[in-house]
Amino acid sequence: MDKNDFSSKYIKRVVSAIGEKSHEESLKSWGYVVKKARDFIERDIEIYHSKNLYTPAITALIGPTGVGKTTTIAKLAAMYIKAGKRVGIISTDRYKVGADKQIEALAGVMGIPVASVGNIEGMRHQIEVWTTKADRILIDTPGRNPRESDGMISLGNILALPDRVVEKLLCVSATTKMSDLTEILGQFNMLGYDAVICTKMDETFHAGNLISALYQAEKSFAYITTGQKISAGIETPKAGRVFEFVEGFDAV
Repeated sequence: MDKNDFSSKYIKRVVSAIGEKSHEESLKSWGYVVKKARDFIERDIEIYHSKNLYTPAITALIGPTGVGKTTTIAKLAAMYIKAGKRVGIISTDRYKVGADKQIEALAGVMGIPVASVGNIEGMRHQIEVWTTKADRILIDTPGRNPRESDGMISLGNILALPDRVVEKLLCVSATTKMSDLTEILGQFNMLGYDAVICTKMDETFHAGNLISALYQAEKSFAYITTGQKISAGIETPKAGRVFEFVEGFDAV
């Protein structure tokens, strides 16, 4: 488990649970121990199911810089279009050079309208304009350093729509080390996010960091993403799917 980047606290929990619920003779079998560990861990993997039934349903992606929020927005948009939904994208990223052009280029391929806003008034206006024209509104936000409270507060302000339900999904990279994941999940809590999107899953074989961090933060997996292709590589996973990114648990 240590090789798979599970936290030491999480490892101790699983080892203790196996010891308490197993006969001493059973613990001599490596296959038994591995299977028990997998069973315990799979039960800890919570999958998020959106309760956002409003039309238009509004989803904002938040997170630190460099985790692939814009690409993930495009993947979500493509997924919704395949499901027959009308989609609009709102960009609030005025900080990254070329951010609007990037999302406009990605959306343009799919024929999706993109609007850029810089304040809460602009956000409210654009959502009102699209109320009868979109089934899904996706909001792309600037990457934030969770330690910079001013940036976090300004992001919270632009998403504060008292007359609307805004689903907030936190994007984190699967390659982020455990200690940083724990801090990111904790600091972004001030924005009241609903669940987590784990990006770049294809870049790791040791996803114990994600499983540990989300369990300890009492958060669930909303989606996982793989690759840069816009028309594919996003899914709501099952626990077994998450385990495909962990090594050594198939030896049973």
